[in-house]
Amino acid sequence: MQDMQPSGHRGIRLYAAAILMVLVAALARLALQPWMGDRAAFVLFTLPHPRGGGLERPAARATAAAFVLGILFAGPRISVEESGWAGTIFLVTAAGIIMLAAAAWRSRARAAQSDRRAEQRAHEAGQIAEEINLLIEIG
Repeated sequence: MQDMQPSGHRGIRLYAAAILMVLVAALARLALQPWMGDRAAFVLFTLPHPRGGGLERPAARATAAAFVLGILFAGPRISVEESGWAGTIFLVTAAGIIMLAAAAWRSRARAAQSDRRAEQRAHEAGQIAEEINLLIEIG
């Protein structure tokens, strides 16, 4: 199976994409600030988590950046306790999303690998059947 962590240029692109998604969410949150105020500071940051194989580290770093931005958007009128609870719920939710996405990706990768092996075995069985038929015809 493939390495589960990004490497080289792919890794850099994944980290950049993760941070870019957080920045887009921050810009969207900033645009909605007049309507949302200090409420729901973390809502938009839950969505931009990259999903798939090898994305756990970029997603975790994006979560950290989103957490900091969410605290900033919470504003001074929200108590430390309230923003702390909201931040904790955000972090637990984000971690769950990342873990579930990683598990789903691993499951899809195993299923694809199983399909390839089944196709290979079917091809080999077909070749063996042809050889047996030739032996029967010759004999």
